[in-house]
Amino acid sequence: MKGPQLDYPSLRKIEHLTQKLTGKIRVPIGVYTELKTNENGLVDLLSLDGYKKRNSDLESLMLKHQLINNQLEIQIQNLKSS
Repeated sequence: MKGPQLDYPSLRKIEHLTQKLTGKIRVPIGVYTELKTNENGLVDLLSLDGYKKRNSDLESLMLKHQLINNQLEIQIQNLKSS
């Protein structure tokens, strides 16, 4: 009997399809899968440091967004009070 099917494809399958489709597609495969591939069609996995950097970048964007929202709320309150 076969084991339960996974809801996502294996890396080997993604690499195979990437190699097959690399010359035919115009949009990078990472747009659809969020995985990056090199010129040979092999999947480049992020290291732990890569994930940490990505998370820190996202955190800084979230903080900037919160700061901008707070500034806008203050401006709105100032406009209402004047």
